[in-house]
Amino acid sequence: MISKLSLKNLVPACRKSLAYGFLFLLPILASGQAKPADSLRFEVLMTRQMLSDIHFNDNFIPSFDITTNKFVLLSTPSQFYLLGWGGLKPFANKSSGAIGAFAYTSDHFLMIIRRNELCYFDSVGNLQKLYALPTENMSISAGKNVMYVYDRKSNSSKYSLYVIAKGGKYQKLFQVPSPVQYALETSNSLLFAAGNGLFSFDLKLKELKALAALPKGQEIVSIAIDTAGSRVYFSSGTGIYTLKGSKVSVVTEQFGGAIRYFEDGLLVFDSQKNLLMRMAGVDNDLAEKALAVKVAPTSKKAADTLTNLSIINMVEAKLTDEFIINLIQKSQVNFQVNVDAMIELSAHNVSSAIISAMKAAMRKKAAGEGTKNTSQGG
Repeated sequence: MISKLSLKNLVPACRKSLAYGFLFLLPILASGQAKPADSLRFEVLMTRQMLSDIHFNDNFIPSFDITTNKFVLLSTPSQFYLLGWGGLKPFANKSSGAIGAFAYTSDHFLMIIRRNELCYFDSVGNLQKLYALPTENMSISAGKNVMYVYDRKSNSSKYSLYVIAKGGKYQKLFQVPSPVQYALETSNSLLFAAGNGLFSFDLKLKELKALAALPKGQEIVSIAIDTAGSRVYFSSGTGIYTLKGSKVSVVTEQFGGAIRYFEDGLLVFDSQKNLLMRMAGVDNDLAEKALAVKVAPTSKKAADTLTNLSIINMVEAKLTDEFIINLIQKSQVNFQVNVDAMIELSAHNVSSAIISAMKAAMRKKAAGEGTKNTSQGG
């Protein structure tokens, strides 16, 4: 049993429906087109400004999932929402509050934690208690045939992870000295985050293994896995990292939050910033790969090219000037740099340094095209 293992030193060591505003946000959830695998890029799907524009002022909880119809399911403490082609629309009826976490089972049944209750929606959309849980404010993750619930609040010296089978029977798998922030079942083990550490628990042998750790004080909050690429992703509130074999790589330290791997990309949700993004093309050479942002691409060329709208979306997502300028210098660009465009960029708080980088990139592009045309003409 895990109680025989020494865990104390592992962690430190290692309401309106939006009819139009979001129509362009989730092409990736409906598209089956293959994406290039050798470049890291991201798509801004939702920002605080987008929500503010339609007067949505509620606070989301730091949990999300993907429905069978490929919508993103989000929730405030009292109301679920679906984000997709039709906008942001309420899902089921409003509850009395205190929704803390949720997850779909392997057979697509939505399970919700409310205080110390495991709940579900009945046929008319009301939240109903299914089972009582060991403690309040637990979190939940789905396994193949079971659900996992775990203590994630800092109110005890020991934090437990339980497995719940059909019929409501739950069994404690282990205890650790730090809150369990997330758990994810693989083929024969359970990956989980506790404190700053990423661990693997062998479900058959009942053995625990430390896989990776962030610097002390940085808490791992979420885990995702790309089974096809045998790659594990894990995130803090401010960064995303990847583990393949024994090698840990930094995906980004510009943003973080809850993550899910879906089809060929990584969805990232920062509930504090109301920011939802999709990252794709992560590989072993992350630090040297150019990034390209796209919003509702209509062609492969558009998907790989930065535009004025790309820059505005990145600024609204609170990415740093240094980060954005680095993208501009490494990516294909098609900026408008006339007076009207400059005024619009400034109105969206795009800095003079970024605007200068955009102008320089267009001059470089024009020079390159001129050289190419001269060569072809000769």
